[in-house]
Amino acid sequence: AMTNLMVAPTGSLALGAGVVLKFASSAAIQVDGELRALGPVILTSFYDDLYGGDTNGDGNATAAAPMQWAGMRILSTARGALDGALIRCTGAAFWSALELSSPSFALHRTRIELTGFDGFAIGAAAAAEDLVAYRCGRSGFVLSGGNVAVQRSTSAANGNAGFLRTSGAGSRVASSIASWNGGGGFV
Repeated sequence: AMTNLMVAPTGSLALGAGVVLKFASSAAIQVDGELRALGPVILTSFYDDLYGGDTNGDGNATAAAPMQWAGMRILSTARGALDGALIRCTGAAFWSALELSSPSFALHRTRIELTGFDGFAIGAAAAAEDLVAYRCGRSGFVLSGGNVAVQRSTSAANGNAGFLRTSGAGSRVASSIASWNGGGGFV
């Protein structure tokens, strides 16, 4: 299992198809440099036997659950793309599964599930398309940026809103679905 993974401002990380990264309790990913992840790529908990097998060798004694590792933060200076990722079991330390605040970073075909906090927290993005937030403890999407466009995305079975725009956010949601969210669909 990995502890914290940091990509420095001058650093670069490429994740190819089939990569499974498992994170220890409260671990996090922070990207301040370049990340290119072209999936399928799985980011999950050390306890998740569904992907990558029984890494901790305890049989059925532990299982995938929300809040087993923190999540991923893509800072304002980051660049690159996350395409075809599955992010599971996040929310430790009250982190969103994926927090994105870079206008030079794109999200495509990425799914977040089984998180104890918010799914996607987007303040800025080059693109945010074909995303899924499922079974997040709070909102599936929190949009706080002035010019974020989320397209063709689904938010379902989350504890709070499907798509939550914070006050003053000029973000747009188009051709998307919100269903079975505890706090409403589009708020």
